[in-house]
Amino acid sequence: DMGMVFQSYALFPHMTVAANVAYGLHRRRWNKANIGPKVASVFDDMLVRSVPFYIETQRMIGEMASDFAAEGTNIYDLGCSTGGFLHQIEARWPGEYERLGMDVVSPALDYAERQRVPVRRGSFLEHDFHDETFDAITLWAVVEHLAEPAKFLQKAARLLRQGA
Repeated sequence: DMGMVFQSYALFPHMTVAANVAYGLHRRRWNKANIGPKVASVFDDMLVRSVPFYIETQRMIGEMASDFAAEGTNIYDLGCSTGGFLHQIEARWPGEYERLGMDVVSPALDYAERQRVPVRRGSFLEHDFHDETFDAITLWAVVEHLAEPAKFLQKAARLLRQGA
């Protein structure tokens, strides 16, 4: 029992991919409490089917990163959604990388945690990182959704370990 709207940048371009996926459920008058978890459960599959070379791009980035990363390298995925990229990293290189994702969408993060992806909840710009640094920071389909992209990217750059 799922309503589906094909993602096209010409269709509801003011909405995120997740909001476009949820649109069919809203139209079917689903209980709002059930929409987020349902969207999270089908989100990765929808991306794979609607974004050309989505999985291949994740694999390529992972392969390139493995050329430069040492065991124990920490990867911070901002806007991690359901944790798909970090899950792929762990599946391909089990235990080699420390992974952490961050997002503001609770149902997506709940799904990521069920996939054993470590996550942090909340706003990246508002989070106090103290002295934390990261070897690699990724942003998959995030920048185009930011209200303050320059501020976001400047903060991300400050969190990169020296030489990363």
